[in-house]
Amino acid sequence: MPELDIQSLISVYQTQELKHFHKSSFHLRKAFKPLAHLMEGDPTLIKSPLELGFFADTMHESSFADSLLKLQCLTDLELVVLEEIISSIWKNSKGFHQQCLSINSILRHLYQYRLIDSNLSGVSSFLEIGPGSGYLPLFLAKLKPQASIMTLEVTQSLYLYQSWLYHQFGVLLETLGNESFNIANSLTRGKILHLPWWTFIAEESLQRDIEALVINHAICELHPYALDRILKFSVNNNCRYVFIEGLGLQKYFHNLAQIIDKLLEYGFTDIQNLGEECIIATQGQPGSTPSHPDNRNTQDVKAFLQGLPFVTPFWREVKKMKSSFRTNLNLKVEVTQLGQIEAFLQMDSIVTRVTGMNIAQIFDFLYDHVRSPKGLILNTHNSSKYSL
Repeated sequence: MPELDIQSLISVYQTQELKHFHKSSFHLRKAFKPLAHLMEGDPTLIKSPLELGFFADTMHESSFADSLLKLQCLTDLELVVLEEIISSIWKNSKGFHQQCLSINSILRHLYQYRLIDSNLSGVSSFLEIGPGSGYLPLFLAKLKPQASIMTLEVTQSLYLYQSWLYHQFGVLLETLGNESFNIANSLTRGKILHLPWWTFIAEESLQRDIEALVINHAICELHPYALDRILKFSVNNNCRYVFIEGLGLQKYFHNLAQIIDKLLEYGFTDIQNLGEECIIATQGQPGSTPSHPDNRNTQDVKAFLQGLPFVTPFWREVKKMKSSFRTNLNLKVEVTQLGQIEAFLQMDSIVTRVTGMNIAQIFDFLYDHVRSPKGLILNTHNSSKYSL
């Protein structure tokens, strides 16, 4: 297989992005940029192919043990494909500034593949938004050779690493630098159709079947305008499922409540919580009326919240403390206008609250902050109000 000329792709990417940027509206210029990466200080640009090795294992740092725990074991086929990918990356990255391996990202993406295979086994066409280091589309191409895969990436450095990676395995359908590429007839099984943002925008009117939209560790980081464009495109192309494993950073554009409301707005009325920020949303039957967030049954929202993995042990610990204190301890959960669920702790006549805590800190500081006594805020999000 001829080697991919990454240096030429870098030049083409820069030229084409500038060309389309100049023709784009104000909203498009804002929306289809790696905004969260830029605000977090992540490197988003490369000038040389020698830099590619730095992007082999990004965005899932220190997740190795957690992913391994979730996977528990590997099938023989998974092991073969995993070894093939890792060996190829190591062998073909010798000329980079940093010869690279992927450990964290590749295992997390294998876990995502496992969830898709278990819950969406009949799906054969996918659109992934923001593949990161790009191993999930590769697993789909290798382990589901009957599947058609399309990806959208707005970060130049990650886009080019993905191009290099997919080329190693002969599954790349590269649109960058190929103005005559016929996207309308390009959904080839076992291949990955690789789109920069300007090509995606230009081809939004195409009619094609996309059964599942995949957005992992990124949906809350999407500009609202970009999220609307992506959901509209997916629904117009017969999308039945939205698969989410990890919400991404919730401090910039969206929280969980807003994402659920947005999915409902586009007709994904069956929202299944698999735990630990993993959600599968299914499109309602043709002609069905999406339920509006304001009309949702409080018990349904409560059930959704209680399905999250940290909630049950949290309330269990609170009940233990209530028993041990032998005092008048009451908890009330309310949802603010911003969609934040606040837990107010009342002991006898004392009512207190502490803001700014995340889920991990709840367990780290549970006894310190409650025994004080102090309240705490759960940075979980929903859109109803009730008391426990």
